[in-house]
Amino acid sequence: MDLVVTPDLTRWGWKDEDEYAHVRRLGIVSGAEYQVVDDAIETAVTSLDPGNCDATGTGA
Repeated sequence: MDLVVTPDLTRWGWKDEDEYAHVRRLGIVSGAEYQVVDDAIETAVTSLDPGNCDATGTGA
């Protein structure tokens, strides 16, 4: 899935969420793969908090 974020980190969304849900329904993505993606989503969303970034916009 592609995460689309505004430069000021105030808005974000998943570009391919519907396609991902479709391949999940078809069984193309396994439960284990889904868990890896779900964990990565959590990490990505957490990193969008401006308090988690230094002045360069990278992780603190």
